[in-house]
Amino acid sequence: MKKGIRIILSALLVIGMMTACGGNANNAPAATTTAKATEAATTTAKATEAATTTAKATEAAATKAPVADGMNPNINMESHEPIVFERVRPTLVLSRPTHYVPVEETWFFTFCRERYNIDFDVKIIDGSVWNEQFNLMINTGDLPDLFSGYMRFNANQMVQYFSDQGLGYDMTELIDKYAPGIKRAFEEIPEMRAAVTTPDGKILSLPLHSEPMYDSYDRFWVRQDWMKNLGMDVVKDRPGTLDEFKDFLKAFRDGDPRGDGTKVIPWGIAWDGAINGQAARPTVLHAFGYNLGATQGNTDNVLNYNTDPPEFSYFPLSDHYYEYLTYMAELWKEGLMDPDSFTQDALSLQAKGGDNMVAVVKAGGQVHAGLTGDNAMLPESVGKEPSDIRWYDYIYVPMKPMNAPHRIGKDPVYPLRPAIIPGCYVITHNSKYADVLVRLANMAFEWPSAMYLCRGTYMDSDYDTLPDHRGAFMQDEKTKRIGRYWENVEKFPDTDGWTFFENQIAGWHFIIGYSYIRNFPEYMKNSYQGEKSWYSDQVFLSNDYEYVIGLSEAKGLDISQLEFGYKYGKPIVPMAMYLSPSSLERANELITPIDTYVKATEVKIITGDLPLSTYDEMMKTIKGMGAEEYKKIYSDAYEVYRSSLK
Repeated sequence: MKKGIRIILSALLVIGMMTACGGNANNAPAATTTAKATEAATTTAKATEAATTTAKATEAAATKAPVADGMNPNINMESHEPIVFERVRPTLVLSRPTHYVPVEETWFFTFCRERYNIDFDVKIIDGSVWNEQFNLMINTGDLPDLFSGYMRFNANQMVQYFSDQGLGYDMTELIDKYAPGIKRAFEEIPEMRAAVTTPDGKILSLPLHSEPMYDSYDRFWVRQDWMKNLGMDVVKDRPGTLDEFKDFLKAFRDGDPRGDGTKVIPWGIAWDGAINGQAARPTVLHAFGYNLGATQGNTDNVLNYNTDPPEFSYFPLSDHYYEYLTYMAELWKEGLMDPDSFTQDALSLQAKGGDNMVAVVKAGGQVHAGLTGDNAMLPESVGKEPSDIRWYDYIYVPMKPMNAPHRIGKDPVYPLRPAIIPGCYVITHNSKYADVLVRLANMAFEWPSAMYLCRGTYMDSDYDTLPDHRGAFMQDEKTKRIGRYWENVEKFPDTDGWTFFENQIAGWHFIIGYSYIRNFPEYMKNSYQGEKSWYSDQVFLSNDYEYVIGLSEAKGLDISQLEFGYKYGKPIVPMAMYLSPSSLERANELITPIDTYVKATEVKIITGDLPLSTYDEMMKTIKGMGAEEYKKIYSDAYEVYRSSLK
């Protein structure tokens, strides 16, 4: 990105303050003295600038433009700096992240106070007691002005608490008055408005707009070194159908992939290990044309892509559930699944991966497969500069989506992570600062503030005012990568680096708006090409191995090629399927016993403890328990969601 640009920087929401990176030290005393003098001068200049800004804010307050009827005269409608002429102090509740720094040391809150005249009174709640503390706030009526953070409320919670109980603030009129950027976003992306509009027509939250991408937790990963040892081509010999996948696993079972005669586990599974991505079912369901929708709290809520348009389905009632049971039972009988598949947890599976025993695993990356550090990389790639590392330097590489027999010749189904997530920014009904908070939120949907929402300020820019450049980033011109990402990988190996980078920059982890920056023409200009390339190389293209290799050898990036990353991606069950409180209560009442029965019976059929002929009895049982009624509740909600997009 082009450095030195001096523009309004806005960063907005959501959770967690992170520790910041430290500054550099000089060894030579003379250089140190000079550096300190320069630093002192810089500090003085920045202090002077801050004073000037305050003076300008005061001046602006004295020369405010005429206020239209019904508008808050304290809100600056001419610009975002300051947002309010006279300082306000709204209350904000966040859940506490893993890496925490005090509010007073966080760039975002300092910026809001000094530049926007919004001095947040922040309460941090530890995630382990969030539910308890939230219920206490509900029962006592002691609500903050704003909720935001890791606790993002799902659609059902938005209806139950903020709509039905009236605890939320309907932002519809305030958006019309104070948020032209949000209005424009809703018009350009109807799904965004639909995601935050409750059945009674209210807008009670603002969304995170993420870049839709393959969900890394729904991929199979395979050891490429073992494929090579068995004479396979890492790219060409990856299976594309379930029948090919069965033969693929047999090769690991019957061969000597390690080269030392040790028998390995063809497919490592932790059946209930979804927390770290090892649960096996979803990736197989995709091959049958069903896209998992665990966002609604049940792993059998799916979209059926065997129909056009796709329909909501409860998978055990689907046309292909019997085929699924048959296929899984065959894999078990052939010894292609981990014997401990249904008894071990995710950590046990990781331990086997760390002991070099697992060929294929459904995971979110190397660490979830049990490998970390140099052990996760090919020997020839160990020692590479972090900025030069690509996915194909790792031992485990992603496999491509597959098809069941009835879908051969059709595009595979692969999940796209939800692009729009509601419940990220919730103003409560008794807030006296609702209009100010909506005006603040508008920054996430305006240029240039949206661009810097999750990136922070340029290093040594006018807004780089905190010690050690906290809240600022730098860019490596050679690699076109954000420099501090790699520093954080080294300093905080228990994080993914990039997430940590965004946390310590913006002050909050997730941010409303977020990827909406890609809707601005300015974003695609050459000055931002490097950042776009970095994002594409590291995120989009990692989902297709051939494309990663091709891109790594190319000197540049054609932005139009990004569409390739979406070739097989299909949306999962939307997170914005709103159920009424009575429907939600009934659905939960029905699914609890049904789910318990289905899970237990399915495992017994797969392992041969029950014959496949049990299927007929199983269907009769779950229908008698109300499975069809349960499916209809969610099918109706899905149709309401679809109609809201028209």
